[in-house]
Amino acid sequence: VGRTRDGGATWGFVGVPSVIGLNDDLHGIVFLSQRDGFIYGQRLWVTRDGGHNWVADPLAHSVLALANADTSIWLIDRPRCVPKDLRNTKPEYRYSEEECPLRLLSSADAGKSWATVTIPTLHGLAYLARRDGADAWIASWDASRTPVLIATEDGGVSWQARALPPPFDHDPVTPVLASSPTLMWAGFAAGGAGYFMSKWVFASADGGRTWELRADALPPGGHEMGIGRLPFGGHAGRLEVASDDVVFLSGARSTLLGSFDGGVHWSDVIPFELGNPGDGGTGAVNFVDPLHGWALNQLGVFRTTDGGHNWTLARLPGARTPPP
Repeated sequence: VGRTRDGGATWGFVGVPSVIGLNDDLHGIVFLSQRDGFIYGQRLWVTRDGGHNWVADPLAHSVLALANADTSIWLIDRPRCVPKDLRNTKPEYRYSEEECPLRLLSSADAGKSWATVTIPTLHGLAYLARRDGADAWIASWDASRTPVLIATEDGGVSWQARALPPPFDHDPVTPVLASSPTLMWAGFAAGGAGYFMSKWVFASADGGRTWELRADALPPGGHEMGIGRLPFGGHAGRLEVASDDVVFLSGARSTLLGSFDGGVHWSDVIPFELGNPGDGGTGAVNFVDPLHGWALNQLGVFRTTDGGHNWTLARLPGARTPPP
């Protein structure tokens, strides 16, 4: 685990969580303060001393998403489940994890205790976006493997279905979600790989009730690389928004792309040779305010202090050497 004390200019390691195995699947890391943090993926690991020591939370299993807002933190996991009439039979006759309904857990004390939040039955993958303590969205699949988008405006007390842009209301794709102060964002990818993978970016000004196509990139046979000039030939990964007008798209086999006019025009904000080392692309991107953000890949951590227009590389110990 890396830590910085100067806004990302330099980095050092505080230690390697010994409780995490080499084959454990990791999805992300979130810190609520200088001391309280989480690594989530195949399990949920928690630190209370700034990353020096980690323990596995026995409650959460196969954590798919984790997001904090105001004073609360939410996670979606896929708990182990066994049908009541098969609990004592051989393991191969039990439900697989993919067939187990997803669960939403909420904590108001930095993960020291968790409560189950009732949600509609969801399966498979899940993406979670939160704007504040009241507004949140979950994209996943229902029991029939149909993509669904649900939203709450009261902190999870009640949930309502939201529309997915066609053709995503029936194709087996799950959108990547992000929220800016007044807009809801959704990115989609379907079919093929790289340049042969179709990609779309939509925005909604009414919480997901209606959607506007901002950009797309269609494979050969479609039209010329997108309405919004989305020059993205890699695998679609994550959306990160710094404001209603500034949005970033990252993924494997590509560099970090940015738009500064609400998703209409896009360009490489990190040079391709630096943003795609070893064809691994740029992964996690995080902004803490409209000006300050970080992006991570095999070379190290890229930092911006001007809203994503310029990025500088801070090397991590053991990171790959940048190309000449």
